[in-house]
Amino acid sequence: MKRVPRVRVACVLAVGAVLLAACSDSGSSARIDGDGLAGTWTSGKGAALTIEKTPQSFSATGLKVDASAYPDCTGELDDGGWEFYDEHGLTSPAAGSGTQLALAFPAGRGRQSSACSVDVDVRKKSGKLMLCISDYADSACDSGIYFTKQGGAPAK
Repeated sequence: MKRVPRVRVACVLAVGAVLLAACSDSGSSARIDGDGLAGTWTSGKGAALTIEKTPQSFSATGLKVDASAYPDCTGELDDGGWEFYDEHGLTSPAAGSGTQLALAFPAGRGRQSSACSVDVDVRKKSGKLMLCISDYADSACDSGIYFTKQGGAPAK
């Protein structure tokens, strides 16, 4: 059996680690409160969320999610209400802050034909907060849809 030089093995491992980090770098989990959440958040894919603290509402433009992850969220999603997840993993209007929230879209609004809910993770990357859609509960930011707050949202 031919031996592979150690330098070649090290190079292959280093390149693999860099590629893995680049593909999966969605930042780290961060906590935000209603004041920090309020405002307009935009994505590089043409979607925008305008979030109000009181009442806990939002409007969305250009937002479409993966139908296989959210089969009830068809068409372009427009507006609804939001709540943070509490320490028990349930959404609660009383939760004043969180690392994850749910956007609830009621039936019959815009192009939405049935009620649905979309999970959003709060992340910190390069000193800034961002929001990202999570298609599956065990995979933060797996949709590739990221939002940054207009005017910036410094991480705390």
